[in-house]
Amino acid sequence: MTGLLYALGSSTLVPRITGKVVQINMDSRCSVRNLVKGGGPVESLCGLVKDVWVVCRELGMKVSMNWLRRNEAEMVVVDALSKEGTMWALRPDFQTYVQTLWGLDVFCPDFARIGPEVKRVLAEERRVALVLPKWEGMSWWVVVEGNARWIQDLPDWRLVFATAEHHRGNSAGWTFVLCNFNY
Repeated sequence: MTGLLYALGSSTLVPRITGKVVQINMDSRCSVRNLVKGGGPVESLCGLVKDVWVVCRELGMKVSMNWLRRNEAEMVVVDALSKEGTMWALRPDFQTYVQTLWGLDVFCPDFARIGPEVKRVLAEERRVALVLPKWEGMSWWVVVEGNARWIQDLPDWRLVFATAEHHRGNSAGWTFVLCNFNY
């Protein structure tokens, strides 16, 4: 529910969902029931569910909930990304391009540690650009949007990342961005 609230508060998502019917795909029947029935016996969950519905009403958004049963292969990928993280190898020619064009070193942090890495880059005021997945529902995305000097969508992940044997996971269908935090 906290993640859903972050997504509903995203400055890039709000214009796209205001006044619309939005289908929310949940990963369990329990999560759908919590959203429909108000959170059950857990008081903190009840507050989160209430906040979700308040935000939906403020946005004029209608919600349609759905439970998606994931197959085992999808669950393994999601679990690997959320717990172990994923190391991504950037193409040397892409790194050279960013260095030449903007004078910035560029790297892609482990997906399990993006939030702390973004905070570290901001605290150290390093002259770097980060390649990040565009995950508007993640808490660290708000920090990125609020602090980035510029964010540029990357048109094709194959132009940025090395071949599949250099990283775990599958980036097909994902949107990645290049972010600069230097002022």
